[in-house]
Parts: sequence; C-alpha cells; structure tokens
Amino acid sequence: MQTGNYYLSAHHRNHLGVMSATAVNVGETPVVVDFSQEATRTYGEHARVIATGAALLWAGNTSSDERIIAQGPTNDSSTVLSDVLLAAGNSALTTNYKLNGYQATDANMDGLTIFAGPSNDVDLLLGNVLLHPVNSTTSANYIIRQQLP
Repeated sequence: MQTGNYYLSAHHRNHLGVMSATAVNVGETPVVVDFSQEATRTYGEHARVIATGAALLWAGNTSSDERIIAQGPTNDSSTVLSDVLLAAGNSALTTNYKLNGYQATDANMDGLTIFAGPSNDVDLLLGNVLLHPVNSTTSANYIIRQQLP
C-alpha cells in the first residue's frame, strides 16, 4: 500500500460496516483506529451501537444486503428461519434446530444458528432494530442501514 490519506473501514460477515469519518494518514508508522471506542468518529449517523461502554458494529445482517430489518419484506429473520428449516440435519423441520458452523445467519456468533428458543439469533437482530436510537416507534420493520458511502 502506498502512503497517503485513506478512509479506513471495518466489516464483518453479518454486521453492518463502519468507516472513519475523516481520512487517516497511512505511512510507515503503524496506524490504529479503534472503532470500539465511542470517541472514534465514524461516517454517517449511528453507524455503531453503543453497549456496555463499547461501540459495536450493528449485528444481524444475515442476508448480507447492507441493512438489518426484523420484519417486513426481505427481512433478516426469514433468512435465519430458512437456513434452520432447510438444514440437512433438520428432518423434523423444527425452528429450534441448532445449525452448527460459521454461518451468516449466526447473528450472535456462538457457532450456532437458531431461529427459536434460548440463545436464538433472531432476538439479537430484533433487539437491535427495536432499540435503534432513530426508531422512535420501536417498529420491527424499521431498517438499520449501513453507514458507508
């Protein structure tokens, strides 16, 4: 990489990406941009969720479409349901089946995709949508949009 000013971003499989608010000078000296610090300025509005004293990426983008929505057309909850019901080992078609593995539908990143029951992945994405600071009506079909240009 050539030295210069760059906008730095972070993105992880089922999370919405985040980007630095301003360009960062990248040269021979290592640069650290800690997106987990609330004081780190980011591009856009509410690009991260603030929880337990840390800034976190918004989790629950199980359909990899740059947005999180719990209910409504093309919602992320349905993606979790589809993966669970269509799992090869789920012959009983139960919604509390535990699909093992590194899946985009594993919103809480515990190694399992679960639609219903304890530690399910839908509760995390629903909670993020309902508690988003701009979702004043706590609507389940509110859309959290990725804050990248």
